[in-house]
Amino acid sequence: NQSRTKDLVKLLDRDLQTTPSPHSLFERHSMEPTSLSCPLFVCGSQDDMIVDPCAIAGWDNYLKPDDKIWECSQGHHFFHYFSPQAVGKEILQFQQNVNHKQGQHSLIKQQNENCDLECQLNSDS
Repeated sequence: NQSRTKDLVKLLDRDLQTTPSPHSLFERHSMEPTSLSCPLFVCGSQDDMIVDPCAIAGWDNYLKPDDKIWECSQGHHFFHYFSPQAVGKEILQFQQNVNHKQGQHSLIKQQNENCDLECQLNSDS
């Protein structure tokens, strides 16, 4: 029926204009992996039909030692909705690791500054 078809076209057009996802039935967008200075946590689902597993694996070449790639075993594209505890656990572990590393870095920096100050004081006397 023409009326329903027109309504469906309007609905799809409105969805294309307002959806937060860059993907649609007509076109798929991808984000090219690149090096980042901030800690990086890449996650996805092993059974995602929208984000290609190769896209997740493509980040491997750009990871720094403390970065992480994690894939949920199931949940498709909305794995974060279907497995919030698993996702939350992984994000929390990643953030704790980042905080721990930053704390160690700050402690080493402070120790180096103290050594520098001590060396200056010894050379002045």
